[in-house]
Amino acid sequence: MPVITLEVQEWDRIVQLGTIQRLRQLKAELEEIEKTIADFERRYGMTLAELRVKGLPDDADRQAHEDFADWVACENRRKELMERISKL
Repeated sequence: MPVITLEVQEWDRIVQLGTIQRLRQLKAELEEIEKTIADFERRYGMTLAELRVKGLPDDADRQAHEDFADWVACENRRKELMERISKL
């Protein structure tokens, strides 16, 4: 594979454009995750933090347990995305 030789300014511009594109992707994913989290909050009438304190009801069905696991995963992904975005 040949070595690409460019001026520093050209490399800087390439990195800048790549960063802008990546930031757009991360923000779009964050927006989708936040919509999913908002859906869970509407469905259960509370935040995940509140649900963790209150706990699932003893008679919670399989769907509620699956929702809880998905909700936790979404919250974790949101935190990760926010950290990545803040670094860009």
